[in-house]
Amino acid sequence: MSGKRRKPKLAPLFMLGTDGEVYACCPAPLPPTRFVRDPQMILAIRLTQRERDIALDALQVGVKEAARTLTGILKPDA
Repeated sequence: MSGKRRKPKLAPLFMLGTDGEVYACCPAPLPPTRFVRDPQMILAIRLTQRERDIALDALQVGVKEAARTLTGILKPDA
């Protein structure tokens, strides 16, 4: 394979913290040095209740589509 190497597409990751809060995680290519010194670091930012609701609503469509696709693969007669 020749040519330029393509960068991977980056997508945010949402995780539930042990404190019960939802966090958005994202790569930090140019973080302020006072926060991060390792360029491979991933930052986690606590979402507000409204931000969490918006994120979950946006993900719901994809989750439903993935479930339909998997159901079609696993149970083709359904």
